[in-house]
Amino acid sequence: MAGEKVAVALSGGMDSAVCAALLLKKGYQVLGVTMHLTRSAATSPVDRAHSIAARLGIPHYVVDFSSEFEDKVIDPFCLQYSSGETPNPCVACNRDLKFGLLLDHIKKLGARFLATGHYARIYGNGSEYHLCKAYDTFKDQTYFLYTLKPDILPSVLFPIGGLLKQEVAKLADDYSLPVSVDDESHDICFMGGANYRSALGSRISTPPGKVYDISGKEAGTHSGISNYTIGQRHGLNLGQPERLYVIRIDRDTNSIIVGPESCLEKKSLIAGSINWISGSFPGDRLNITAKIRYGSTETPVSLSPCGDNLEVLFSSPVKAVSPGQSIVFYSGDDVLGGGIIHS
Repeated sequence: MAGEKVAVALSGGMDSAVCAALLLKKGYQVLGVTMHLTRSAATSPVDRAHSIAARLGIPHYVVDFSSEFEDKVIDPFCLQYSSGETPNPCVACNRDLKFGLLLDHIKKLGARFLATGHYARIYGNGSEYHLCKAYDTFKDQTYFLYTLKPDILPSVLFPIGGLLKQEVAKLADDYSLPVSVDDESHDICFMGGANYRSALGSRISTPPGKVYDISGKEAGTHSGISNYTIGQRHGLNLGQPERLYVIRIDRDTNSIIVGPESCLEKKSLIAGSINWISGSFPGDRLNITAKIRYGSTETPVSLSPCGDNLEVLFSSPVKAVSPGQSIVFYSGDDVLGGGIIHS
């Protein structure tokens, strides 16, 4: 498909810069597009992206999605935390902005493809496309991409999905790109690396409440449910001799239930907002595994549709299942889809 016009989502970092360089080398008509997401005066990501585009000699466009980012990512993130859930804003940003609004925008610029610096791969035969894990399993980012719809896969390119991170760093050096090979993106970009509790404190406030143990006995007080997540041990300050963990957050009673580590283990969960990459439930798939957070290991599961939701049974207990987080399903390297953990 050399010669086709492709828009690269230039973030100002190494991965997307190398994507643009690789596509140029392959003969594509490349343009860079950077999403301006914050309302602050800081424009360093935009400036860095502009420097990369200038070095490569490609056009560079900036699209202001700051209002949409606030409405579709930051506000829901804060709302979920204030409700005692643990959201994943990267999933929402990919779904609604990068592979939603931005994909629509680049089509208006005449681009046929949108390329990003995600560590993931897409393969297909023209009629059926699959999302699959990156070659570099330590950098694989498919956990954040399970919301991709089957109809947009033919329009998306992941040029570095078949490379190791160190190979990408070498290419950045070979192409003399104005990027730092040590610059890793923040887990939550709009917090700039700050402690999430500090960042949330300026936006939401949840009242103090009671802490109970698993027998129902009052064990202390908490400073607001937005300050806690399932599996948390530090910061409880209950004065108990045994190690206690947050095992449940009850929004209705504004209370937190704590217990020993063994209480964190669960054999099942209910998930909603399910998206299947193929467009339908993979009922014929065997050996399905799942991850309940980005850094977790995959666990074999069995799946049972339950109305609009999905019941997930684990072959062995998993620890710290957190409502609000995503669960993503795999079959080997194929990403089948995923959803949001409800309970």
